[in-house]
Amino acid sequence: MIGLTQQFEFLVFIILISTIFIVSYLIGRNKKDTIIRQFYALGTVIQLRVYGTNGERAIQEAIERLNDIDDKMSVFKENSDVL
Repeated sequence: MIGLTQQFEFLVFIILISTIFIVSYLIGRNKKDTIIRQFYALGTVIQLRVYGTNGERAIQEAIERLNDIDDKMSVFKENSDVL
């Protein structure tokens, strides 16, 4: 017959394995919230990758900021601050 100590150790083992699987699932699920956007600015192709629920807004703000910098610092644009 299995002793009480062995039953306790088995229960702890099962809880530990279950916790590892749950944490792995939650970490893997967050990777699905990845957004990748490519665009042209500053004379090169820029690729932005964000993770999380507010990713779309973060990418949009980054694109707007980089385009603003490009408008001000470009030597090819007529209204830039460089010319």
